[in-house]
Amino acid sequence: MISTYQSNLENFYYWAQEKPNEIFLKQPIGDNFIDFTYQEAENHVNKLAAFLQEKVQSEPKHVGIMAKNSAYWILADLAISSGGMPCIAPYISWDFFELETACEGGTYPALMAN
Repeated sequence: MISTYQSNLENFYYWAQEKPNEIFLKQPIGDNFIDFTYQEAENHVNKLAAFLQEKVQSEPKHVGIMAKNSAYWILADLAISSGGMPCIAPYISWDFFELETACEGGTYPALMAN
């Protein structure tokens, strides 16, 4: 039992160690589901966090996510946190030009989309 406040990332890593083979996320695909165990999710999160740490070198190290609410969004958010970067969601009303300007202007050195 967790007795003190922990972040979502800390809780995720706690349960990945405690219950690695338990289902963490279910992603619906049509009439089927893709299951992610804690261990599988941790592998995805760690690989993506390492990639972001390698590629996002400039300040600010903001990473944007543009995605539907999905298992992949949660994995991306955890990876961004694990990489020590803030996740900044772009405005949903932005068009391509505004998004491109934000990326090229350095607001988002990295943008994850699904």
